[in-house]
Amino acid sequence: NHHYINMQEWQHQLFIKEVSNSKEVYLLQNNQWFITCESNLEWDNTVDPPSVLCFWSNKTLAKVCQKNHWNDAEIITVPLSEFIESWCVGIENDGHIIGTNFNQNLFWREIQWYDLILELINHLEVTKENLQLHKYKNLGDFKKNVESVISKDI
Repeated sequence: NHHYINMQEWQHQLFIKEVSNSKEVYLLQNNQWFITCESNLEWDNTVDPPSVLCFWSNKTLAKVCQKNHWNDAEIITVPLSEFIESWCVGIENDGHIIGTNFNQNLFWREIQWYDLILELINHLEVTKENLQLHKYKNLGDFKKNVESVISKDI
C-alpha cells in the first residue's frame, strides 16, 4: 500500500510539472461522455461518492489507458487556462472529483478542484511560468478568488 501511495503522489507531481510546462491537459472522450471512474476514497455514506474525471499531463500516458481500458475513446486536448478556469471550477457542480495521471493499472490521485488549482498556480508562480487567463486579470487575482470560495465553504 505504501508503494501505491508513493506512485500516486509521483504521478500527481508529474501532472503538476508537465501541465505547467506544456500548458495542456488531456482527457478521453467516448461519444459525448468524458471518461470517469468510481472514487477509490472512503466517503461519508450519507452522500453518493463523486465519480472521478480522468485527466493526464501528456498524450503518452493517456494513450496507454486508452489502449488498455477505453479503446473506443478519443484523446481530447484542453488548454491549461480553460482547464483551471472552466473545467476545475465547474467539476464539483457536475458531481465529479479530479483524478490525475491514471496509469495502466488505474492508479491515480484524487484531488478537489480548488486544491488542484492552488497547486498549479503555486507551481506556475514558483517556476515563473506565465499563463494567460480569460476570466481573471492574472494568476494572483484567480488565486484570491479561489481562496475566497474555499473560506466561504468552511
